Amino acid sequence: MKNITSLILAAGKGTRLNCTDRPKVMLMIGDKPMIEYQVKTMEDLGADRIILVIGFRGDLIKDYLKDRVEYVEQKEQLGTGHAVMMAKEKIKDFDGYVLIAPGDAPFLTLEMLNSLVTKCEGRDLDGCILSVNLKDPLEYGRIVRDESNNVLRIVEKKDATEEQLKIKEINTGVYCFKAKALLENLDLISNNNVQKEYYLTDLIEIMNKKGLKLDTVITDDFEHTMGINRPEELERARQIVK
Repeated sequence: MKNITSLILAAGKGTRLNCTDRPKVMLMIGDKPMIEYQVKTMEDLGADRIILVIGFRGDLIKDYLKDRVEYVEQKEQLGTGHAVMMAKEKIKDFDGYVLIAPGDAPFLTLEMLNSLVTKCEGRDLDGCILSVNLKDPLEYGRIVRDESNNVLRIVEKKDATEEQLKIKEINTGVYCFKAKALLENLDLISNNNVQKEYYLTDLIEIMNKKGLKLDTVITDDFEHTMGINRPEELERARQIVK
């Protein structure tokens, strides 16, 4: 698959996983670190470039992956939007699609990513979100649509109204954007929130208000989109590999 740059967000410390000596993505699942699964999938996808955003103990990631990928550093962890901003210089002259994924989602499938890129290209979308329908959406951000089923925004659970909490379609944190649309709107993300962080999810509402074309690819396969943030999720991932 040509004209694709893969951007993997891998700067997280893994505090909730009691991970103090290495980046979260270097925790072992089976006989490989977490990051290996996703990098291999991006390689299989045929992305022209794979860029990793690294932070805490990024040297360990470099020692492992070496020149299979390119690297940018996020010295301060100021949110997912901020992480993508760190890669702006790398993609400023790129004219294809940027596939963004969290490094702590090791089991994303080739089929999922291919569907996302293919829908973006086939329908000439400015952005597309990989979403999942869940009976119990838990703490995940909800995909908010209008009466015509158009994507309006992603709302986090803590900010959701009682009506929005009933939404079953959730955000996986995996996106495909036209590079031009991404670069033109990235700096419009604000950190005007309690955490003072820049959230990539805010980009969806920004782009929607500008009339850009957005959509989702919906999967029912939550297990393969699962992010690993808690000890029980890490254990579940290890059981899946077994």
